[in-house]
Formats: sequence, C-alpha cells, structure tokens
Amino acid sequence: MPALPLQEFIESIHTASLLHDDVVDSADIRRGKTPAHSIWGNQVVILMGDFLYSKRFEARSPAGKPAYYGSPLRGNNPNDRG
Repeated sequence: MPALPLQEFIESIHTASLLHDDVVDSADIRRGKTPAHSIWGNQVVILMGDFLYSKRFEARSPAGKPAYYGSPLRGNNPNDRG
C-alpha cells in the first residue's frame, strides 16, 4: 500500500492538533460552529485526536509499519491492544 500523500498527512495532523487545542483553550466556538469537545466531551475528543495522529503516522510510515516512528504510537490505537 502506498504511503499517505504528504498534503493529506499534514492536514490530518493539523485537524488533530485543532481538536486538542480546543480542549486546552476551552474554546466555545471553532470556525463559527460548536467545537467537538462541547458535543462529545474532553476525554472523547482527546482520544479522537490521538487516534487520528496515530493512524496518520501509521499510514505515512513505510509499508504501514507504525514501529518505524518508535514507541510514542504504540498503544494509541485500542485495536492494537491484546
């Protein structure tokens, strides 16, 4: 499987960072809309951001091998746990 195109990777990482940023800032609005953490709560949104980070790094790694990026990605995906 080919690696995720760089522009898609960057946009996904940006989206994940916005999810986390809204929680940290306790933002009431994001681009004129209700932010995700106001709908689903802080814990769910942080996990969504973490999941997006981990899946995008996995998709960007050679041959989809998350170990290429080292231990920070291990365990972020609940489906990876035994």
